[in-house]
Amino acid sequence: ELHRVKGELALEQFRDGSGVKGGKRGEKDAEESFLAAQEMARAQGSRKWQLRAASSLSNLWKHQKKKKEARQVLSVAYGRFTEGFETTELKAAKSLLAQL
Repeated sequence: ELHRVKGELALEQFRDGSGVKGGKRGEKDAEESFLAAQEMARAQGSRKWQLRAASSLSNLWKHQKKKKEARQVLSVAYGRFTEGFETTELKAAKSLLAQL
């Protein structure tokens, strides 16, 4: 989760009201953090944290017009669940998948 939050902070640091103001650096740092978060969650066997990291990464890729990649990474993480679909994380992931 710390890697994921680091990625969110990297994005926030470079944003203003009109979008990204610091160039692609914030997005690159965020992407690396989200990927690290996913890998660590996968290694630990934590589906919840993997979903959260995949959601953050998918939101970034959606913004970057990489919708196919965003849908793929999120659908894999979402597809590992068989219950708990009323939770905030799974509802948000389902909504994001619908947008992709």
